[in-house]
Amino acid sequence: MMKFWTILLATLVADVIGMTFARKFALSHDRVFAVLAVLSFAIVGICMIQLLQLRGIALANALWAGASAFATLLIGVFYFREQISAPQVFGIFAILIGIFLIEFFSKN
Repeated sequence: MMKFWTILLATLVADVIGMTFARKFALSHDRVFAVLAVLSFAIVGICMIQLLQLRGIALANALWAGASAFATLLIGVFYFREQISAPQVFGIFAILIGIFLIEFFSKN
């Protein structure tokens, strides 16, 4: 069980780093950021394969996607100073509640 959470955390970190580099590339057009984004996303793929060996696709993807959306939102708001609306904040909290419910009622 701990191995799953460790790999999920590594997947999230690589995903958020990849999204950050992708955004930096979009803003600056510096190809170094594009290369770093691609490498980060390659790590995400490798980690996802490991996650799928430990849990089913539905659960692993749902946990990763929800947590990734939340972490990326935080980077967008606090690092890139992007604005979010009240409905978007509500949506993020709905995702977090969904992640909790998925894990709480998981039989694995």
